[in-house]
Order: sequence, then C-alpha cells, then structure tokens
Amino acid sequence: MRLNLIEWGNPLEDGAQALTLSLSEEIYRACERNEYFQIQEARSLLEGAGLTEIIVVRAGDGSVGARNPNGILRKEWLALTVNMQEDPPVGVRVLRSEFPVLGHQNYTRTGEPLSLCLYNSTWSEIQRSWTPQKFLARVLWWLRESAENSLHLGDQPLEQLFFNTPFQIILPAKHAKESLNPARRLILVEAESGSTELTTYLGYYVDANAATACGMKGIPTLRVNLPPVESSRVERFPATLGDLDQWVENRGGSFFDELAKAIKQLISVTDLSSNKQRPKCVLILLSVPRLRNGTVDKVDDLAYWVTSSLLHLGEACGLLFYDEYRGSWSPVELIGHALEERWKAISILPTQLRYKLDKPLIRSLSCLESADSDFEGVIAGVGALGSSMVEMWTRESWGQWTLIDPDQAMPHNLARHIIPDSAIGSPKVRAVKSILDQIFPEQPPHMAIDASVVDDDVNVSAALSNASLVVDATTTLHVPRELGDRDGTPRIASVFLTPSGKSSVLLLEDRDRGIRISSIEAQYYRAILESPWGELHLDGHSKGEWVGNGCRDISLRLSVELIRLHASLLSRQVRLSQAKSGARACVWDVNDETGGVAAHEITISESKEARSDGWTVRWDQGFIEQVRSLRSQALPNETGGILLGYTDHQLKTINIVKGMPAPPDSISTPTSFIRGYEGQEDVLLDTRRRTAGIVDYIGDWHSHPPKHSSRPSSDDMNLLASLALTMANDGLPVVMFIMGETDCTVTIGTCFDELKDY
Repeated sequence: MRLNLIEWGNPLEDGAQALTLSLSEEIYRACERNEYFQIQEARSLLEGAGLTEIIVVRAGDGSVGARNPNGILRKEWLALTVNMQEDPPVGVRVLRSEFPVLGHQNYTRTGEPLSLCLYNSTWSEIQRSWTPQKFLARVLWWLRESAENSLHLGDQPLEQLFFNTPFQIILPAKHAKESLNPARRLILVEAESGSTELTTYLGYYVDANAATACGMKGIPTLRVNLPPVESSRVERFPATLGDLDQWVENRGGSFFDELAKAIKQLISVTDLSSNKQRPKCVLILLSVPRLRNGTVDKVDDLAYWVTSSLLHLGEACGLLFYDEYRGSWSPVELIGHALEERWKAISILPTQLRYKLDKPLIRSLSCLESADSDFEGVIAGVGALGSSMVEMWTRESWGQWTLIDPDQAMPHNLARHIIPDSAIGSPKVRAVKSILDQIFPEQPPHMAIDASVVDDDVNVSAALSNASLVVDATTTLHVPRELGDRDGTPRIASVFLTPSGKSSVLLLEDRDRGIRISSIEAQYYRAILESPWGELHLDGHSKGEWVGNGCRDISLRLSVELIRLHASLLSRQVRLSQAKSGARACVWDVNDETGGVAAHEITISESKEARSDGWTVRWDQGFIEQVRSLRSQALPNETGGILLGYTDHQLKTINIVKGMPAPPDSISTPTSFIRGYEGQEDVLLDTRRRTAGIVDYIGDWHSHPPKHSSRPSSDDMNLLASLALTMANDGLPVVMFIMGETDCTVTIGTCFDELKDY
C-alpha cells in the first residue's frame, strides 16, 4: 500500500550529528535501542515558534489491530519533535496524510501534520518523571488506545467538536438570555492577560442606546441554533463560511437558513442610514445540542469571527443592497449561484467560549446544594471576622445577605480586615459591600445598612423580618442578648474569637427558637467552668495598641492569620449547622505548635424561665440535673451552695449558670442546711477569671428533704432577705433556688422590692 506522507521540515545532511538540542539527542538514542522505533532520518524546522528538531520514525509494537475502526496502521510514520519554546517541548506529529482526525489531538494549521496530545499537564510537572523511554512507550500507548476508541472513557464528558484555538471570549453568565434581546449590545474588551499564546476578550452586555451614546463599538452578534448532532470525532476548524455550512449540512442541518434569519433580525434593529464607522467583524455564535445515545447530553456554544462587517456580510448573503448613488443600505432578498459563492468564501476564525459563573455552577463548584442555599440572611458586624465570613459565603453563593454595622473604617482595620486603604473613612458596610459586589457582579448585590442591628430603624426591621438567619459577628454581649429576647427575630447564630485568638466559638439557636441564644450563652459559661479546655479559654487579654488619641482608641493585638483561619472554620460550621434544626454550641482551639484544631462540643439543654415585677430568671435542664445530682449525693441530709450566674440590668434578666457543691464547713442535717464559707472566695476568683468577669455570685441554692415541696420556708425567706441586703451594696438582686424531690422553686429578692415567689 502506497502511503502519502507530508513533507515537513528540512532534512539534516549530517543526520543525527546535526542535532543540537540535548532532548533530541536523548530521544534519538532511545529510538536506537527500541526495537519498535525505526529511525528514518533527522530534520529541522525554523519558523515562528523557534527551532524544531525532528526525528522521523516508523513506529509500532504490533498491538494495534489490523482492522481497527479508526484505520490506524500497525506501523505509522511519525515525527518526534523537540522545540524548547513549547510546553511541553517534546511532541509527536503524524506524517501520513490520511491519518484520521481523532480526539486527544492538538490544534494544527491546515496542511501541517496532525499532532498527538500525549499529556494533560505542563512540562514543569511532566519532566519530574519524564524519560525518553517513557516518552516512546506513551506514543505506542496513544496509538493502541486510539485505534479502539478507548482513549476517551465512556463516562467522560463528550469530547469537544473542534480543537482549541489561540482566541477565547469570556461571556457573561446571562449570555443566553441577553443575546436574544435586540436592545442589548455585546461589548468585547481585550484582557491584559500577558499571554502571547492566547488572546482573551471579556464580554459584557450594555443597553444599545447607551453604548451608542458612549461611543462603544459593540460587536454584532449572530446567534444561530443548529439541530442536535451525535458525538463525533474532533475535527479541524472550518476556514470559511462554506466549510461551516458543509459541516452543518453533513449533520442534517441548514446553516444558511439560520444565518440569514439571524442577520435579518439584527438588521431590523440596525440604523442602516447612519454613516458612522462600524465594526469590521461579526461574531457568530452557534448553539449545537450534542447527543449521546439519542439523548441531548449537553449544548455546545461555538464562536467564529467573521472577517467582514455586518453590512457586507448581509450584502454577500443577498440580504442587503448598497446604493452607491445615495450612499445608503437597503434590505433586499437576492438569490443566485454567484451570491452563494460570495458568502461561502468569507473567511472565519474560530474562538473558544467560556462563561462567567452562574449561581448553580458556583454552588456546584463549592459542593453546595441550591435547596439549602437560597435564603435571606443578616450579618451583624462586618469587622475582620464578619467580613471574611460573608466574603466566603459570597464566593459560595450561600444566602443573600444584608450587612449591618454602624462603624467607620479606620486605618488600623487594614491589618486584619478585607477592605483596602481607599475605604478608610467610609462606613464599613459600604466598603465591604463594594468588595463583595465585585466578586460576581452579575449576581444580585448584597444590601448594606449603616446602623446597629438593635437600632429602632425601619430598614433594619425590614431586613430582620425578611431573614431566616441572623449571624452576630459584632463580638459584643448586648447584641445577641437583645436580639435573643425579641420574639420576631430570626434564628440567631453568634460567632466570636477569644481574646488570644487561639479559640473560636459558635452559639446557634434551634430552628424554632425554643432555646434562645441567652440560654446557650449561659450553658457555654458552664462548660468553661467545668471543662479542662475552659481553664485558659478566655485568657489572653493584651493591653492592645493605641491607634488614636482618644481613650477608646485601642485595638487588640491579633494576627490576621488567626482571623482567616477561624473565619474559614466558622463560616463552614455556620453553613452546615444552619441546615440542621437543633441548637448548637461548639468551641475550636488551635494548637500553634502542631497547627491542629480541637473541637469541643457543648451539650445544649432545654431552657426554662420565670418572670416577676419586670425581672426574668433563666436556667436550663442541665443546671437542674446538676443540682439534683448534688441533692441525691447528700441524702438523707439537705445540701446547698452558692449560685453562679450573671445579671443584665438593661434587659432585667438573671441567668443561672451553675450551682456549686456545699463548702466543707457547711452544716447539713436531714431537716436543715447552713452554708459554710470555706474556699468560696477562691471559687469566685477562679469563676471570674475563667469567664472574663462575666459570671459571679448571684445567690444561693439548697435542697429540701424527701416528701417536702420546694416552697421556701420562713427560714428561707429570712435568709433571702439577708442575702438581698448584702447584694444591695452592689445594686444587685439576689436569687434563691430550692431543689425539692419532684419540683423546684426560684425566688428573687431585692432590698427595695417585696420578695416575690416565682
């Protein structure tokens, strides 16, 4: 069988002796030692991409079937190439002109030998394990697998219809909808990519009238929809409209009819009487449904530059006529053989199409489900932590957020915040919103309110009413407490870092808000007091750095590394926890030496409360179980101890955190209990230290004997009066908690008010 071989490159008279590149010499020696590669000659080529050295071989190891479906020969004529200006610098060209166009081939110009795509990585990765011997083995592997169509696996996405090109256009995510709107114009701007191998154009749509007024040169875009086609081999690009027409016709479609329809539609909204300068090119966008086993698997969008203006293209297609006498264009309908030759001869240049991300793809890339991601949320506090978290959620397209913060961006914020220097002096929410809106500008923008989330503000109220989640990142005590007390507030998540930055905390209400954030806060403090990790949890208060002349112009010393680490952890945990219905409290500790993170999950119990004269006392089932256990251990005697908790005078709430065991010097009998004092000062000092001064003494508790109710006795009321008088020195109310066999009683007293039973 006579083979038609492509003459490529110039023979080297001295053969292998004339090779100058070390890789060429290595490959040549490997071929000499490989029985499946028969060296024919050495060549070279000097053109645009620099020097290419070529080793012509006949290659084949007998593993290619004689009657394989793709017609690959058992021995093929190949050109093994080396060009140090290319990536990778080694390649393979097929010199047989009848060699089939298959998948996994690189783009080559018409008339050049086809190029086999051996690698899907860059040379910097390949060369770590590359050897000439492995290179030759991979050539044989490519021939063997391609011969039987097994190089492209059945579960892979369909192969593209054409090879890649050195041009690409990045279209807006809403391109499919915008391109059908005649009132919108596609504007293409060349990106400063710095690449000499790929030219990139960024596309965006603007109002056609605005584009004209601003002098923008929109590219006329013709959208052509083609019938579905079965998956086919990768092919060379069509060079003319005629080639493209033939490609469509071979698949049962009519390219010209669709092209003419698109041209007419665009002409109908084009001012033909204007003599203004027009773009000298047209962009044709082809939509090609791809079939796999008879079912549409995907839709390919193909793009071609037409080297003609819209008007001249319309004229070549017989749809426009230019009146030289009047100097104007008019719509017409012409037919004829000469006309066909004109439009078919027009050159086209293919370009790759890419799209900006739409919301479903953003979420898919981030491993998110759309069903869990479509909600409105409020983030209160967009400081260093809050801004980093909402930036991550924006990049995942998780939620639509309203940012609420009353603060102004100051110079010291830049050490840890996502905002730039240009934001100094502006409200933080506006600066953060500006950054977030630039991430995916086609997505709905976030809202920003320059206020406190607890302000009596109509915009804040509307945002809270529409939201299903409020993330408190204010790092304050009053915000979550005030929000938690409101019945109309959405589910609340409170996130913060400890003063040292070594730990972060998430407190999250249950979906129905049966356990409010105030109760979870109290249970968090109890965990601090009872857990080994709580020993130094809230330590680390530094004196800070002065960042201004005011007495409040002090900023904590805290690494941005810790901010970003905890922001990543918390943003993910808030997202995952929000999908569940239960309440949650968790602490994460970072080990600086190992880089490890330890999680401490806190069991959350049902909360309870009682009200009287404007005061509310809160406790939880975990506290009840604790004091009930202490009572059981002391039976048959009564027992008791001090109560630890905290009081909020603004909200008039008292939260019980923990009941302590009886001091050693206490007097316990089956019918009475007198609390001692030994060791209690040390207990209170340790409590204040562990909780940063928040939890302190709030009263006493004691038990009643079996078969007695928890109602306070006259002795109990006298004790309460005495305690109230003592606490009055600090202007604080006092709480007495009595644990009975089957019930409990909470009583509050002050030196000013009548004692009330709860």
